[in-house]
Formats: sequence, structure tokens, C-alpha cells
Amino acid sequence: MEFGSADLFRKAIRAHAVKHMRAVKFKKNDANRVMAVYEGKGCKWFVYASWLGDRKAFKIKSLVDEQICVMSFKNKFVNSKMINEKYVGQ
Repeated sequence: MEFGSADLFRKAIRAHAVKHMRAVKFKKNDANRVMAVYEGKGCKWFVYASWLGDRKAFKIKSLVDEQICVMSFKNKFVNSKMINEKYVGQ
């Protein structure tokens, strides 16, 4: 999957974390690469994305989609900004 920028990728990860009720942490997080992991113990889920030089796109390079972690009811990504972006106009 490709994204137009690292910010769009981070936004998609935040939306995924909220939807699946998981606590996500960005381990490698700069302009050229982003790695996100679940914060729970024993969780193997992670996603890694970086720039493709030839196509000028931010692309997922690695994904381990094992969601065996417990749900988290405290999510730092659920804030007034996210609620405003999602529900304004409804």
C-alpha cells in the first residue's frame, strides 16, 4: 500500500488504532521512515513504511498482522482534534 506522505501514513495508523482499540507506539518516526508497534506485552503486530525513491511515494515495506493483544480502552489518539476531523459535518 502506498501513501502520499509520511503524515498520511501516520494518520492511517492512528485511525487503525482507534478502530481496533489498540495502543500503538511509533518507534521509528521521522521524515523518511515510520515504524509502528502495538504497546501490549507479547504483541507481534508491527508495520514499517519508508519512501520509495523512484515513485515519490511512502510505501509499507513490512507488516506482521497478528492481533493477539488485548484491547486498550485508553487511546492517546482519541482527542478533540481526531473527533473534529472525523465527525464534523455529520
